[in-house]
Amino acid sequence: MEKIRVGRSIRKIRILRDINSKDMAAKIGIGVADYSKIERNEIGLDIDKLSTIAEALSVSIDQIMDFDDKMVFNNYGTGIGASHFYSVNHNNHEETSKIYEEEINHLKEEILFLRGLVEGREKGNGENS
Repeated sequence: MEKIRVGRSIRKIRILRDINSKDMAAKIGIGVADYSKIERNEIGLDIDKLSTIAEALSVSIDQIMDFDDKMVFNNYGTGIGASHFYSVNHNNHEETSKIYEEEINHLKEEILFLRGLVEGREKGNGENS
């Protein structure tokens, strides 16, 4: 069975739900390092693990699979987004700042990971020369 890779969506929903990665890992019964691999799409998910993650995030599997950044919208108290699970209140600048900081940190981790891969390949190519 093919593994499902929806780590970025899971990560964004987790952040919107204001759940840190340590708590999320504990909720689904795995270590933080393995959970981080899920969010970076280094580990694919079977349907059972995806179901566990969806339950921990209080969303459906379909909502994870169909997650689209364009569906995240401003909620200025009009009530329009009350029934939708991903609304962000941009009136709370601390929360918005925290989301952006987490995104920046995640991207920095990805850069370091990718640099390591590139350096490993460069060293491997240098030995073959």
